[in-house]
Amino acid sequence: MIDIYIVYDDPSHKELIEMIKFKKQPFLHFLDMNTLEGRKKGFKLKGQYGAKKNPFVIIEKNDQLQKVFWSEGKDDAINQLIKWATEN
Repeated sequence: MIDIYIVYDDPSHKELIEMIKFKKQPFLHFLDMNTLEGRKKGFKLKGQYGAKKNPFVIIEKNDQLQKVFWSEGKDDAINQLIKWATEN
């Protein structure tokens, strides 16, 4: 089973991800940084990888890390997730 954790602070990011056509249907975990619960879990996940900016995406398969996308570099994490979803 594929789990995708998405840490975001802009509602348009969630809407964009919900429109992605995944080849294998993953279980999506949305962590909204504008809520108390989302902020706690989001900071914990981002802290494990040293990420500071949103959006931030972790992909796990059978509880093992597969990919991590963050927005620190040139490419936005959402764009990287879309590209990954169309390839896999």
